[in-house]
Amino acid sequence: MDLKKVLTVDELAELLRVQPQVVYREVKKGGIPCFYVGAAIRFSTDVIAAWMDNSAKHRSRQLYENTVPAASPEEQTVVDDAVEAEA
Repeated sequence: MDLKKVLTVDELAELLRVQPQVVYREVKKGGIPCFYVGAAIRFSTDVIAAWMDNSAKHRSRQLYENTVPAASPEEQTVVDDAVEAEA
């Protein structure tokens, strides 16, 4: 991990365009990967980028599943295999 690529709560909030309180709440829920330096919360930009990418893929799949009729078991296997191949 490149230590020059570490964000504070305020920096991450600015990047995500949310209030710092949102970041604190998500950290408390375990929704955002972080690490601690004493009592200070820090975020690796590499880990945050991967988390954002994974969250976007997960959200896209949720939206797809909520808008497309359910697939047959055979079709679902093809979809699952394609999603795994992307990861």
